Amino acid sequence: MAESTLARLLADQRAAFETLVTVLDREQQHLIAGDAERLPALTEEKNARFHALQRLHEDILAHCGQAGLDAGGAALRALIHDQPMALDDWDATLRLARLARDLNARNGVIVQERMVVGEAALAVLAGKDAEPQTYDAGGQTRPGKVSRSLGRA
Repeated sequence: MAESTLARLLADQRAAFETLVTVLDREQQHLIAGDAERLPALTEEKNARFHALQRLHEDILAHCGQAGLDAGGAALRALIHDQPMALDDWDATLRLARLARDLNARNGVIVQERMVVGEAALAVLAGKDAEPQTYDAGGQTRPGKVSRSLGRA
């Protein structure tokens, strides 16, 4: 009975990761397009998916604990070794988890890049960047204008 419940949980976890990957992919498309209006709803959906995955993970841990096993991949694989569909779900979940991690990291990079551009634009608009930076003989930046007299008239 625990195995059938565990198999169901693994199938649910796989489906939850598939949905999360879809949400992260949509988030990336909107980030690249600069469509900030859709991002709050996607962030809310992404957070809901993370919470659902956390609950599933806790349930899987509980089932492994009931079987006297730790929750490591090898222990879980041993518990479902005779259930091909559960094994497929577990393998797919591992692939999807890596994909979700990579997509989330890439989305974070895009957000950081957008923030740098936005902060630079705000600095220009606020007049904080009105004075250009110049370099001295040692290559260090110096604020302000450097001017030299070319002679007197």
